[in-house]
Amino acid sequence: MNDYEFWKMCFKEQWATESDMKQAVELGQLTEDEFEQIVGLEPSLHSVLPSEPIT
Repeated sequence: MNDYEFWKMCFKEQWATESDMKQAVELGQLTEDEFEQIVGLEPSLHSVLPSEPIT
């Protein structure tokens, strides 16, 4: 199973959110084209909120 198949399965099974998918693009595990194929939207249309520790 390659990265594309893994992330496609995770998104389909709702184990990964659109935000998770965008992070996969930023980490180089998915291309923007693969993101669009899986999620159906361009990654630039989504903002990823910075992770902040809960205090």
